[in-house]
Amino acid sequence: MKLAVAVLLLPVSVGSVVAQNFDEQAICAAINKPGLFYARSQPPYQYAPVNGAPLSYDRDARFVLITAPVRPRQGHDYEGVWHVRTQTIAELSKRANKAYVYRPPVRTRCSRDVLPAFEERDRLVTLTEYLDHHLSNPHHPRQKSYDLTRRFHMPIQDVAANDCVWTDDDKAFDLNGTYGFSDVNRRDLDSAFEVAMTLVPRAYASSSSYQGLSSQFAYRDTPHGVCVSFASPIPTGPVPHGGWFSNAYDDAMQAAAGWKPKSTLLVIKRLEGRRVIPLTSKMITWTDR
Repeated sequence: MKLAVAVLLLPVSVGSVVAQNFDEQAICAAINKPGLFYARSQPPYQYAPVNGAPLSYDRDARFVLITAPVRPRQGHDYEGVWHVRTQTIAELSKRANKAYVYRPPVRTRCSRDVLPAFEERDRLVTLTEYLDHHLSNPHHPRQKSYDLTRRFHMPIQDVAANDCVWTDDDKAFDLNGTYGFSDVNRRDLDSAFEVAMTLVPRAYASSSSYQGLSSQFAYRDTPHGVCVSFASPIPTGPVPHGGWFSNAYDDAMQAAAGWKPKSTLLVIKRLEGRRVIPLTSKMITWTDR
């Protein structure tokens, strides 16, 4: 499937620090055509195509994927399972030591009940935890995260094999190749100070320095004629703490109000059972704010 990409070009205000709720169905109805879009999350839901020109960042905007409908075919089709990752370089921002991770609550063909999702306050996981969960080296196994399995990954149907498989099954998938961040490797702590300040080793970009990392899933029972959306990049490195009652996500969203991203690598893949299909890989350049 060839994807068109569209992005919002309007400037945004940095005065508010509260994340806005959005109506995904209304955004999809406003766009109403197949493709991949970057759209404002509030009426009138403006959007514009990605055509190589610099784009304007909006922390509350959504990447919106709309697929074309097809005629029904004999037999059971695969589910619509999309994975999106973003890697963002920004000015005057500390390098990422966490990743934004999210999948909405879903009931798949293989789950008995609706699968829980991360609450907003829990959507920033340590980069070490994320990388360890997705390292596919049986000779050097790392600790798996129960929350990432239960609240991010999901069991999906493999129509060809007539069975079910979890999206983080390391026997079925190259987890690092499917979900890993390019040029970001796990390594030990950099200094005695970090060792003294944390019990959990941190991971940083090795050859490139990213200030924002995200990994997101979307699910529909069919891949055809549907609309799904994904969150805009936000800073996932150390940011100022907002107070006693704030959390890492609130702090990141507050920092995003004045964030200055320069470029974002956007990669989308679709899973058909055990088959991973690359859909698009785009480098987005952001305008100065």
